[in-house]
Amino acid sequence: MNKSSSASAVQPQASQAVLPSEFPERLVTFEEVQSRTGFRKSFIYSQIQKGEFPAPVKIGSSSRWKDSEISDWVSKRIQDSESAKNARV
Repeated sequence: MNKSSSASAVQPQASQAVLPSEFPERLVTFEEVQSRTGFRKSFIYSQIQKGEFPAPVKIGSSSRWKDSEISDWVSKRIQDSESAKNARV
C-alpha cells in the first residue's frame, strides 16, 4: 500500500452542519428572564407560585430557566393581548 492511498483511507469525512434543533435546551439566568419579560423578581416568583410562569430548573443552589419555556410564555402573552384587542374592535 502506498503512502497516499493509506492517508486517504483514514481521513474523516466532511462533518455535517449541526442544526439548532439538535442543540440541547439552553438555560438562562434570572437576569435574562427579567430582561426578556420586563418584570421584577416579586412578580415573576408570584406567577411561579400560581403556576402561571415557568418554574426554574434547580442546579445546586442556582436557578435557571429553559429558554424555550420563557420564549413560549412571552409569545403566549403577546398572542393573548392581540386576541383581546381584536375582540374589542
